[in-house]
Amino acid sequence: VVSNLDSFFTNGHNYCLYLHPQTKKFHFIPWDTDLSLGNFNIFGSVDEQADLSITKPYQQCRLADRVMANKANADKYKKIVADVLKTGFNKEKVFADIAA
Repeated sequence: VVSNLDSFFTNGHNYCLYLHPQTKKFHFIPWDTDLSLGNFNIFGSVDEQADLSITKPYQQCRLADRVMANKANADKYKKIVADVLKTGFNKEKVFADIAA
């Protein structure tokens, strides 16, 4: 939901790739996410970083571009993001977590 330019999408680092033994699906496990809310000047100004879109939260990544070029993949991604926004970024839930 947030754009982390110091990641797989730009420098190809700050993540581990895990292959689940039962499902045989790969999972990205991010780490070193201290720049995930911006202020990574190497990849543009704060305004340029604020203009990254939900469908392209990075500047350049050929793999992600190719995956998102497939309409079924892009639609599934948009649905997952919408679901995360409804559940994980609910205003009341966020404020309750902050208060706790």
